[in-house]
Amino acid sequence: MPEISVVMPVYNGEEYLPEAIESILDQTFGNFEFLIVCEHGSSDACLEIVERYAEKDKRVRPIYNSERLGIAASLNVGLEAATGKYIARMDGDDISGPRRFEAQKLFLDAYPDIGVCGTAHTVINSPKWVEDYVADPEQMACDLLFFIPMRHPTIMLRSQLARVCGYDEDLAGGEEYDYFDKLSQVTKLSNVLDQSLFTYRRTGQNASKLYYERDVLIRRETQRRILKRQLGIELAAREMDVLNFVGGAAYVGLETERYADVLQELEALLDRLERRNREQGVYRQEIMAQTLRHRWYRERTKQDRLTKGKIPRSAKERLCEGKYYSPWF
Repeated sequence: MPEISVVMPVYNGEEYLPEAIESILDQTFGNFEFLIVCEHGSSDACLEIVERYAEKDKRVRPIYNSERLGIAASLNVGLEAATGKYIARMDGDDISGPRRFEAQKLFLDAYPDIGVCGTAHTVINSPKWVEDYVADPEQMACDLLFFIPMRHPTIMLRSQLARVCGYDEDLAGGEEYDYFDKLSQVTKLSNVLDQSLFTYRRTGQNASKLYYERDVLIRRETQRRILKRQLGIELAAREMDVLNFVGGAAYVGLETERYADVLQELEALLDRLERRNREQGVYRQEIMAQTLRHRWYRERTKQDRLTKGKIPRSAKERLCEGKYYSPWF
């Protein structure tokens, strides 16, 4: 029986697929099976690449969907077929560093209370990408109030979790946030903070870019559910626009001179969440405070993206004067 089952769904993407596959086959830890779930309708070129590697290396096990399933269902197909003690995710346009499996397996072997392990990573084609993940499981559980605290294709998890937590196939995109929320309720999450272990590729073909608006809406509803369950708080649509860590709905139609107004709204909402947490004691206060500072920092990166690096002075001043500003982010 293999120690690790690698699950990689593919749909076309033949330009980067060989490099992704070879990065798995070149791992320093080699006791794994490589389940490549080929979506129905994939190009002949994509399928030929998968078949060629399957002929060369018996660890490669292609699975062919008989109908178009989508990413969530394809991932469930791979999880169902996996036989390893651990399951490692991979995408067909990314690159795993040669020591990735070795490092993640050692980590999970050493910490039996942690069920899911991601990695830090570098990014191709995105020089301004912010890599701000942490390793503390308690901090990551709190960070889930606002964002996913790990990169999805970097994870390795214990296989028994796959029998408890599958992907919601009714979510036509944005399934990651829901999946990590479910995992966080039954286990601890952590990251190995070594950027050499994974390279994430940002391309025009990323599903997360092609279906961005759809995914933002789904993530927002997931976030609304998490806030209600964890803190017993329900927010109006405008409040969710302001609080959401992706998208820019709160800024639509606003002159850049009024971006500081959104920051004022955000600070008031973060105050409200901090008070509710203090009353209910869900998260330790210092953990919650760090998460709120992290959320404030990400608003800075969002405004930078929305204004293409030209944040107005009033917003810059508000960012630096805000209660949740931290020079460490």
